[in-house]
Amino acid sequence: MELFNKPMGVGTILDRSFQLYRKHFTMTYLLALLFFGPFYFVQNVLLYDMSGVSFLPQSEHSISGSFDLFLNGNRSGQAEMSGGLAGLALLMPLYILAFFPSSVAAQLHLVNAAGKGESIRFGDLLRQSFTPYWRMVGNTFLFGLIVTGIYIGLIIVFVAVFGVLAIVGTGFGAAFTRMGADPLGGGIAFVALIVILYLLALFAVLAVVSYFVVRFGFYLPVVAVEKERQALRRSWRLTRGSFWRIFAIYLVLTVIYTVFLLGIYALLVAVFKMSLLGQLIYVLLSLLITPFYMIPYAVIYFDLRLRSEGTDLEQMLARSLPNVNGHKDPDAAMPGNAGDDRPEDEGPTDWSAVETKMTETKKTDE
Repeated sequence: MELFNKPMGVGTILDRSFQLYRKHFTMTYLLALLFFGPFYFVQNVLLYDMSGVSFLPQSEHSISGSFDLFLNGNRSGQAEMSGGLAGLALLMPLYILAFFPSSVAAQLHLVNAAGKGESIRFGDLLRQSFTPYWRMVGNTFLFGLIVTGIYIGLIIVFVAVFGVLAIVGTGFGAAFTRMGADPLGGGIAFVALIVILYLLALFAVLAVVSYFVVRFGFYLPVVAVEKERQALRRSWRLTRGSFWRIFAIYLVLTVIYTVFLLGIYALLVAVFKMSLLGQLIYVLLSLLITPFYMIPYAVIYFDLRLRSEGTDLEQMLARSLPNVNGHKDPDAAMPGNAGDDRPEDEGPTDWSAVETKMTETKKTDE
């Protein structure tokens, strides 16, 4: 690949991603509109009563009132609002499971074709994005179960530890009171300690969940591009030693994404109030930023693959060369190296034998 011919750092990956986004803006935006536009539309239908909102902004609508409607919805009753939230909670995992894998696969194939210098057609991307569809859906479901299980397990540990701390703290407080100590000072110190421990535990939960999300999170490219079955295991191998680099990239992207969305939201509420026109523009502009997560994801994958395959190639060469042409020393097998005692009339190394041996070694490792 012309674009992915050497390992890249954080800055290079972000720069390369923005270049691809700018060059293929129309294609990436149409894909985001196709896959995520319906979800945004249904989300607004569930959370907002469209019959009570005008299409154009009205002068009697204040900016503060529009902010409140956007944050809390404009459903008249609590039961109606709860029904909308329940419908959204049910719809979101189903929609993610059904369409998210294909949306990511489409961006992966776009970046793959751009990296190879091939022509990119919208119809071809759509066709490739649904192949192999059920394997992508199955791995997405398994990935969700793993991450959810880890999260629930950590929350259980979290609650158990703080329950024990609360019991111990109550016991110490009662003991200090009986001893005549100042209960107020001890209580304040204990509360401060609990708050600090709570924040540390919350950070630890997020860090652990983020670690496993990153390590298992590149299963989709493995299925969509490599067509392999053991996608989660392959993702774990690809991301070995790259967690902090990937985490730093998505930390930067999250900051950009958040600032962009908050900025356009504040601007649109100030100009269009809580009107249907403002909501429509907000959805269309929100879709502009969606590929910012997917294109770097694809670029990171090809970088990980380049690093992994380069390391595997070096290891296979190191194991294969000693057995080619009867050499015991890997350095002696390469012409021009010190200690090369190969007879001059032996000729060059048989690279076809090297390739055959590498293939056999790879099959043995698998």
